Amino acid sequence: MLREQGVEISKRKVSDEEAAAMAAEYAAGATMAELEQSHNMSHGAVLRSLHRSGVAMRASAPRRKR
Repeated sequence: MLREQGVEISKRKVSDEEAAAMAAEYAAGATMAELEQSHNMSHGAVLRSLHRSGVAMRASAPRRKR
């Protein structure tokens, strides 16, 4: 609906320097949630940035059964 009204929607571009910083933080043990908060980005943006930087993702913690 926003596009129909002529509103320009843009995604925040992650710079190469910021992507490298996130990759280094992740390699040092930072969690995805910590990166999302410290860089003020969505989960998807952080994930795409780490993948683009060639970072191997750690295994996720097992989910608790309710």
